[in-house]
Amino acid sequence: MDMRALPLFVYLLLTTTLLMFVPAGYALLIGDFEAARVFTFSGAVLFTITLITALAMLNRKPKSSGRLHLITLLMAYLFLPLVCALPFSNLVPGISISQAYFEMMSSFTTTGASLFDKGSDLSRPLHLWRSVVAWFGGFVIVTAAISIMEPLSLGGFEVRAGGSATPSGQAGKAIGPSDRIIRSVRRIGPLYVMTTAVLTIALVILGDDGFVALCHAMAIISTSGVSPVGGLEQGTSGLLGEMVILLFLLLAVSHRFFNWQKRISTESIFKDPEVKIALVIAVVFSTVLFLFHFVGLAADDTSFTPWRAFNAWWGGLFTSISFLTTTGFVSDQWGLAKAWANLSSTGLILLSLTVLGGGIATTAGGIKLLRVYVLLKHGERELARLVHPHSIAGAGADARYIRREGAYVTWMFVMLFILSIAGISLALSLCGLGFESAFVLTIAALSNTGPLSVVFGGEIESYSQLSDNARMYLDIAMIIGRMEILAVIALLNATLWRV
Repeated sequence: MDMRALPLFVYLLLTTTLLMFVPAGYALLIGDFEAARVFTFSGAVLFTITLITALAMLNRKPKSSGRLHLITLLMAYLFLPLVCALPFSNLVPGISISQAYFEMMSSFTTTGASLFDKGSDLSRPLHLWRSVVAWFGGFVIVTAAISIMEPLSLGGFEVRAGGSATPSGQAGKAIGPSDRIIRSVRRIGPLYVMTTAVLTIALVILGDDGFVALCHAMAIISTSGVSPVGGLEQGTSGLLGEMVILLFLLLAVSHRFFNWQKRISTESIFKDPEVKIALVIAVVFSTVLFLFHFVGLAADDTSFTPWRAFNAWWGGLFTSISFLTTTGFVSDQWGLAKAWANLSSTGLILLSLTVLGGGIATTAGGIKLLRVYVLLKHGERELARLVHPHSIAGAGADARYIRREGAYVTWMFVMLFILSIAGISLALSLCGLGFESAFVLTIAALSNTGPLSVVFGGEIESYSQLSDNARMYLDIAMIIGRMEILAVIALLNATLWRV
């Protein structure tokens, strides 16, 4: 029997049902027997059904291609949240299946948009389930990006698809798609689990409750922003905890950290364009916010102290990295940073950071930093040609491809991203939302940064205020944002259905 003959969706469903026993065990440990019963029965029944289905499909010899796995990934984002919603809907009084589906869709796509704003609204096993689903969703997208989207030149890899890279039409012939997925799971899985464990232990040492530390660690590694207490500012690890968390947020800046096929060294990391752009953006943002305090101040201003100044600068730095990686956690010093800069609202700045997003093949959403780099290099080259029209740019074939074909496909992606914003915003407007609320909610969904709408403020203070139709449109936006619009459009290609 060849276990690789099983469809990818079966493996995802088996894993999801097994993960239900995690909150079941925790509920049993703390004496919440109702939650333990629901999670155990849900996991056992669904696992049995999936196992029977898997046994029935063992002898089949299916066609295997990266494009079929791409379809499977879309099916997973459509149906796995429904499976995850079953125990959730049974344990939360008065919740509808559509509301539970939205909650689990938000978690699985690592968006972190929740109908329950207060930690007391849900029991601890349900908070743990949200965190586990988001953590698993982060692992799925990282693995899929490296094993499925890279061979198909999607997910940001299309900007480097020429030159020395493997053409998308020949991708996966030397190594089958199923083998690529298995290798990626074996390579990424231990590192993904280890980083989560290390961060959890560090937060516990720095003063966080063990349960809160685990949930926050899973939220950081998956960039979901899911918190059982309403955010980092409600934690007890303090400034040192945020400093440790910032180091792990950098995992969402570059795909080199999880992709062992790329050579990793101190020199290569700091030469990585994604890392350089992320650091420049974060430092410039926090420094400019810090310097606003000194604009127009009198010489005898007494609010300046070195420690207060550092806390204000740190609040801007941490929050900018958090939203740039589409995590959505706010620093405990963020209020001080805004007060220091004398700004009543910084929502538009944070919205811009989430649109830029993190690194390709990471758990971050948004346009992605590599695409930003490509557009910058293309603009730099065009400006140089204005001065020297007949100049020839160097840096090799790969760099020339990025400045030309890479810039073209990047600009096409940006245009499609903007059209997606317009389409979803229009749909939300038809549900009765104002322009500002519809726009912010759309950006939050497409960039997979659910906490953005809460931090931004405005008319909608909670996702629970939305209608079922509005949440349905946001479900669609979260899937488009997680898989990326180019991958969704690739599924409409006629050649896809002839594989």
